[in-house]
Amino acid sequence: MRAGQLADQLDPAEARVARAWIGDLDAAATAMGALLVGESYSVTFRDDEATYVLTAQFSTGAEPILPGRGVAWPI
Repeated sequence: MRAGQLADQLDPAEARVARAWIGDLDAAATAMGALLVGESYSVTFRDDEATYVLTAQFSTGAEPILPGRGVAWPI
């Protein structure tokens, strides 16, 4: 969901890259495989001078809550 929201804000060329990644079943399988063994999975998109890194990781629910947040990081 966040990748789609980000794609809506990227330049057209990079938005195409992001949307292709969203629809890539092999990428989804790779991400799920990493999460199943406790590893994180990241994907990077660039737009002008900004770099966006979306990362998913397994959560135990015991992560510390940062000041000003109602939920544990990185959720």
